[in-house]
Amino acid sequence: MDKLTFGLNKLRINSKKRVLNIENVEFNLNTDKNSIAITGESGIGKTSIFKSLFRTYIDLWHHESQLQFECQHVINGNTLTHIDIQNNKIKPNFGFATQVPYFDNSKSVKENLFFPLKWIKEKWTTENKNDFIELFELEHLINANMHELSGGQRQIVNIARVFLSKPELVIIDECFSNMNESLAKKYIDILKSNFNECLYIITSHRKSDIEHFDSQIVNIGMKEHQNGINYVSII
Repeated sequence: MDKLTFGLNKLRINSKKRVLNIENVEFNLNTDKNSIAITGESGIGKTSIFKSLFRTYIDLWHHESQLQFECQHVINGNTLTHIDIQNNKIKPNFGFATQVPYFDNSKSVKENLFFPLKWIKEKWTTENKNDFIELFELEHLINANMHELSGGQRQIVNIARVFLSKPELVIIDECFSNMNESLAKKYIDILKSNFNECLYIITSHRKSDIEHFDSQIVNIGMKEHQNGINYVSII
């Protein structure tokens, strides 16, 4: 993907206790400046913006009986509602490294790392897997049980796993936060050196992560409305 023009016209999540209403989030990404950092107060809705791009999370929201959900994106000129996403009308090759990843803690790092290959058509050889393990410097962890890893080590596996499908755009949501600055810098360098054809959207509470990624910044601001809270982007 050479460029991404992203617009979130609206995202509304309505529960009995709270209305989250996000709108007017717009930004552009290209291979000259391939990373954007979404910043804003904790709890303002940054992760909800990302989740609204994926059918898995939209399905979960719709299964909540006390919750009403709707959204409308514009991606590279194509308008995309929550219904379109659920029906796979447009299925962009996006990867999402979540802040709280799911792992099977009873299995090894290697089993968790390569589990998504069951959904990937491309055949991976033992040599391919070993090269991938070496690239992310996981040789010393690969045979450990997942529950033995620290928070930072788990996030390394989480980030690595996203790249199995060779995504065009990767969303990294606070995944460097469980690493010290030196380790985060090391893995940002690995991504920049080996996956520089990707576009990146990141969140991080640490300024140094954003600076080292050389990210443009989109700040999500807040203003009150009668029927809830309206969040608008400030570029």
